[in-house]
Amino acid sequence: MTSVQVHYVNDADRGVVWEEVIIMLPPHVGIVMLSATVPNVMDFADWVGRTKRKIVHVTGTTKRPVPLEHALYYGGEMYTVGLRETFLPEGHRQATLAWKGKNEAGPTKAQQVAARPDGRGGGGTGARGGGQGGGQGRGGFGARGGSADAARKQIAGRGRSGGPNTFGGERQQLIDLIGMLGKKQLLPVAFFCFSKKRCDSSVDGLGGLDLTTSAEKHTIHTFVEK
Repeated sequence: MTSVQVHYVNDADRGVVWEEVIIMLPPHVGIVMLSATVPNVMDFADWVGRTKRKIVHVTGTTKRPVPLEHALYYGGEMYTVGLRETFLPEGHRQATLAWKGKNEAGPTKAQQVAARPDGRGGGGTGARGGGQGGGQGRGGFGARGGSADAARKQIAGRGRSGGPNTFGGERQQLIDLIGMLGKKQLLPVAFFCFSKKRCDSSVDGLGGLDLTTSAEKHTIHTFVEK
């Protein structure tokens, strides 16, 4: 049996499952465990050896066969910030400038209209949904005693598809990212989701995404039919 990412044995939620699998494996099953981040590898190997009553061989290397490249993705662009274990400050600077250019810019015309005291989302006296003082009533944008500036900030913080914390906004970000990676010929790509629920929702939300050409579809169809 091969166990990849065996450092999850230290995870507070999933570690007990890994321990049970190792303990309950039949004696005739051999184990190959892979990880790059086990902190106490010798202690862990000693525990496995005592538990399974077998000799455990530990081997490792400090050489990475595939060099890692770290990048920040923002606004449809990727900014390389790390390459071959070297930090690249220029990439971080460019990403910061891009963020500032988008977030420190003034509100759009639509946002300005919505932020007016008599605007649709505003909170002037007598405005629909707005209480006196701007936004105290039901449906108002601002916080208690809110102003046009507070409303403007709240509008600007909302994502294009419902806000950064909604799956609608996240789905669009994933679609944009995958499209950009496709143009740079960086597909396939693996996304890590840190919960099964989020993994399932991402799969369901991206189910209609087409990642193959006509020729590739024909090749897949031929392979499946065989």
